Amino acid sequence: MKWQLMFVFVLLLGVIIVASAKHPSMQKKDLSEFWVDPATGLMWAGKDNGRDVLWYRAKRYCRNLRLGGYADWRLAEIEELEGLYDGTAKIPGLGAGKDGKKPWQLHVKGNLFLTGRIWSSTQSLDHYTGGLSGFVWYYDFWNKFKGKDDASFLGESHYALCVRSTSVQSATTMTPISPQKIIPPETWIDPATGLMWAGQDNGRDVKWPLATNYCSDLRLGGYTDWRLGTIEELKGLYDEMANVPGLGTGKDGKGATSWHVKGNLFLTGRQWSNSKESEKSVGEYVGSDTVWFLDFSDEHKRKNDSPWLYASASRRMRALCVRSAGK
Repeated sequence: MKWQLMFVFVLLLGVIIVASAKHPSMQKKDLSEFWVDPATGLMWAGKDNGRDVLWYRAKRYCRNLRLGGYADWRLAEIEELEGLYDGTAKIPGLGAGKDGKKPWQLHVKGNLFLTGRIWSSTQSLDHYTGGLSGFVWYYDFWNKFKGKDDASFLGESHYALCVRSTSVQSATTMTPISPQKIIPPETWIDPATGLMWAGQDNGRDVKWPLATNYCSDLRLGGYTDWRLGTIEELKGLYDEMANVPGLGTGKDGKGATSWHVKGNLFLTGRQWSNSKESEKSVGEYVGSDTVWFLDFSDEHKRKNDSPWLYASASRRMRALCVRSAGK
């Protein structure tokens, strides 16, 4: 009798094993750290970020990603995401159900593990003005759908899948960043504009009035006419291809990161401008104490029109000074 019960137990165990092998939701997916697409040479992270985020946070997630020994990850362009689609592939992932947490099968190459619609870095253009519309393309690997959503703070949330070019030389591989080892230039002159920039920002949280005072009081390179830059001047410093070591991550803002800034300038946060906004915006009046600043992690020019980001705010805000080099 005992051997008969043992036989039945073994038989049932075998049925369970076979069923789990056939049903993707019962398998533990073998996640690769990254995958190189042989058709394009692009290296993709083996999985997305795992939760829905606003677009600017998706860009920041990829910029701060340290994976496979590389530090030059970025959010993919919409054409690159379209190139990942494979209608014959049925890769286990997540995304079904009201909460998006149930098993799902997605048509994606490389056995990548996805959990939702993927943001691209590609902004759509306004059909009338030809300028940026404020909307960004995303891609759905379930039904081969390319859509666009609002990229603002009040916009939609999707997922971040990071990519990098394998043609980038080893100089961009990850190396520990130590503030003591970084020696920024004292000053740098932008050959495109003739503006002279301080080699680093003030290095600590500062309110806007004190940021303007910091620059007007600055004595650097033998000059005394330093000032905060305008928002347009700050935008001219942005370089998507640059990954310059700096600080700005972690709860205290002192964690190592990199910034898309020209001139090898050493930044430690978001940069105040001297540009105020006092006109009506989206039907609401913006007060005179509302000031523009620029985040060199994603070229997101933001206006301090939230209660905690008026000119009296200081968290992660810095002062980067500039002067006209021709004077």
